Amino acid sequence: MFKANPEIQKKVDEIRKDPDTVDWIATINSESAKINYEKHLAEYLIYRKLTIPKLVASFKKDENKEIKNVQSFTNHMLKRLAGGTVANYVSAIKSRMQYDGIPFTRNVKIPNRTYHPTVENEVIPTKDQIISFLRNGKHATQVIISLIAFTGFRFNVIADLRIKDFPEMQITENNEVVFEKIPTRVKVRKELSKNGKAYQSFLIETGCMILKNSLEIRMTKGEKLDSESLLVPTECENTTVRQRAKAISRRLNTVFEKVEYGSRPYSLKNFFATALLNSGLEQNLQTFYMGHTGPVQNVYSLQRQQPTEQVEKMRTLFKEKIQPNLIPQENNVDATVRNEFKKFAKAMGVEVSEDANSDETIEEIALLYKSALHDISSREKKPKISQKRITEAELDSHLNDGWELHSTLPSGDIVVKLSA
Repeated sequence: MFKANPEIQKKVDEIRKDPDTVDWIATINSESAKINYEKHLAEYLIYRKLTIPKLVASFKKDENKEIKNVQSFTNHMLKRLAGGTVANYVSAIKSRMQYDGIPFTRNVKIPNRTYHPTVENEVIPTKDQIISFLRNGKHATQVIISLIAFTGFRFNVIADLRIKDFPEMQITENNEVVFEKIPTRVKVRKELSKNGKAYQSFLIETGCMILKNSLEIRMTKGEKLDSESLLVPTECENTTVRQRAKAISRRLNTVFEKVEYGSRPYSLKNFFATALLNSGLEQNLQTFYMGHTGPVQNVYSLQRQQPTEQVEKMRTLFKEKIQPNLIPQENNVDATVRNEFKKFAKAMGVEVSEDANSDETIEEIALLYKSALHDISSREKKPKISQKRITEAELDSHLNDGWELHSTLPSGDIVVKLSA
């Protein structure tokens, strides 16, 4: 729910009381569009100082005049927002009017509609950078990175992907994750797809091993997994998919900040899109693997329940054409150094988890080393005892340890000193 601007929120609450608007929102497939469209419409109503019924009546009375008002609103919003963002406001108004049978017969002009400053400066990550992201992420974050970079999934998809969506993945009685086939099939349910249509993709071996490691670690910690278990649990697990998606995005931002990578988390999806572009596959198949709306044959041949031979054909195409562009080739020297650090840490008695990255391992070694230095330093600062007072019964043992008799006290106790 939008709460940043009380005036807008008040207007949103008002338009939600309109039955037609409630029915209109229900027709929108995208969860994010449902939330944003009512906010955008609310801002236009505030700008025009109208209610929903009065806006509909105004369009019906003089559509041309009202579209001019929309253009005026657009020009106003362009003073502080990018053209692509303002276009979403226009789409919201247009969608609501079309629900009442009022088509826009004139276009609203939006200069630089396709210009997105954040996107223009964005850099698509390399394979080496993908390795760096994986190395610096916890096991759950590694799963997120894999699912975006190796399948092109959106945050909203990942936020509600469950074990049941991996039909070729099994969990044995010994809590071992086993894949019947690799690349393994992943089903994206229609409620998670942006276009409201179910589709499927495949996850390469690297991603499968990362997923296997993450799930087995969770089970080792005592978590019980079943078909409904989320692949990436979050602190807001029982809330909406959108809220979980935001939590997932924040995890990636943490990794990107750590390695000083400046582009958005969404750039990982561009890594997969680039792999598709370099695959040589026909556009129809590229569109399908991205989960986008494509030619009508996608609906009949790809998005329906497929026979086994068709699934295998799609898997083979993915493995031969797309996978080579996705596999991150780890630098052997870097891998050797990282493994040696882990061996060194274990030899020193440091507990190193299997999903610990190099930086964490080095930090653990450094902490232990500093602690040892402090201990040695504190011992060296203690003054050495050159003589002490003992009883007669303790004399023999001290003489055997190198002490010498110095004097006898009136009480009968003896003073001994260390021999030079």
